[in-house]
Amino acid sequence: MVAPRKAPMDRLKPAAAAAPPEPSSFVEIVSGGVERTEETLFAIDGVRFNITVPVQAGLTLQAIDKMTEVGESGAMMWLLRQLIGAHAYTALSTHPDVTAEHLVVILARLQEITMGELEDAQGKG
Repeated sequence: MVAPRKAPMDRLKPAAAAAPPEPSSFVEIVSGGVERTEETLFAIDGVRFNITVPVQAGLTLQAIDKMTEVGESGAMMWLLRQLIGAHAYTALSTHPDVTAEHLVVILARLQEITMGELEDAQGKG
């Protein structure tokens, strides 16, 4: 017996789309699974102002979002306020001997602490 001929349209149908590949890794985030320590970001007249490290990635993500709104400098200032708190920010912003050079060093260190690991990881990928 001869098989029935396929209609031309049946022959032109595209093959079924391949299923998307499965993720190659899985990340499980467990509360309390990160060990945090204090690191001095700057000192004024011997009073140390610390931040908790590693910085919560959520704050880093919010800072990245802020960069699109207010630029990199504005986002880093926002992040600085979040990490050091109102008292330390007031001390830094009102002390008469704080210079632009001091701020450059503080903000560069803050960026290294918060964005450095992320940038390093992206560079490896």
